[in-house]
Amino acid sequence: SDDQVTRALLGVWAVEISLANLNELRLNAHDAKGRMALDAERAALIEFLKDCQDLDVHATIYHLLQSHGWLDELTIFAEARRDFKTVILHHVSRQDCLSAIRKLADFQAVGGEEDLVCQFAPVLFGAEPKAFTS
Repeated sequence: SDDQVTRALLGVWAVEISLANLNELRLNAHDAKGRMALDAERAALIEFLKDCQDLDVHATIYHLLQSHGWLDELTIFAEARRDFKTVILHHVSRQDCLSAIRKLADFQAVGGEEDLVCQFAPVLFGAEPKAFTS
């Protein structure tokens, strides 16, 4: 239990430091070398987030990723945690209903929550009726 708290605190702290570093790299990614450094650090963050997926700090990590503008990483983390609602909500909020529909189909194939279809059906059907029904 103390070990879990320590891991959670260190995990959040490491994510915050990594995001600060990524933001700095993103500002300076003007050439191929800068973009390579950014891509390498981004890959390291994604791997680290996989290590954090079982810690009970996901809401804090979501908030950090969102507030720093790393939304693709937020969805990768949410999907790794099997937090399908957050992934679908992310796509819907960005008005990317086709991606939301594709993800719903993917999640159903791996035993995702059936109630997500019911929850998001009105919005997704209204936006993309053909894609939603096929």
